[in-house]
Amino acid sequence: MENQKKKLYTKETLEYLILKCQDSSLIANSKYLESTQKGKITPIQRETLMNWVIELSESQHLASKTVQLAIYFIDSFLSQKPISNFSLLELVGLICISIALKYEEGREMPPCAIYALCDQRFSQEAIITTELYILNVLNWKIDLPTPNELLNYLFAFTCEDFDSNKISKCAEAFISVALTDYEISRNSPIIIAVSAALCVLQKAKFEDFCKDWLGVLEKEVLLSSNECCQVAQMISDKVKCLSLSA
Repeated sequence: MENQKKKLYTKETLEYLILKCQDSSLIANSKYLESTQKGKITPIQRETLMNWVIELSESQHLASKTVQLAIYFIDSFLSQKPISNFSLLELVGLICISIALKYEEGREMPPCAIYALCDQRFSQEAIITTELYILNVLNWKIDLPTPNELLNYLFAFTCEDFDSNKISKCAEAFISVALTDYEISRNSPIIIAVSAALCVLQKAKFEDFCKDWLGVLEKEVLLSSNECCQVAQMISDKVKCLSLSA
């Protein structure tokens, strides 16, 4: 099993994913709500949209990477094209889920399904046209690294004798919190991945492991431990706020 894992998670692929995290052509403008959208979409409205995307994806039993891809597609599209009608965000969200589903899982959310989910407010022809439009805006660059994927690779190469499967699974919830929050989501996928894992490890009282792991990441992947800890604190604070408001 360990040999199979090493074959699956190659060092070359990890290095490739890290480089993609630094590719500006694949990264949404970190302040697009202020620049591209000019304040017409608020951080709260964005968060509402992303939470809806996550809830819908969970009801459709989509993989975590699929959901994360859909969120990155939405951010990338909105960072390039202004939306004047908030009701259009629902259509953009559904189509980005559909694109991610096709790419990651080889499954289809047909136009008729999107038509029904939109309460028949958009024709199937408009849905097909909008999907092509979004793909063109994204320049058909949909092979984006996600926090979930990066975390699996990082654990495979920095924690050979550590069973990280449970931590990776628990980290998915913290990643979702990070991606729905406009401020936290501005960080790169690899920072979000490590920070979410830190939230899990700190909650489990694995402080010594956290310190050692961050040291390895600084040496092997050139990640800033301070930055990861700061973002982990932001995620933890967000989780506390959500718990208090529930």
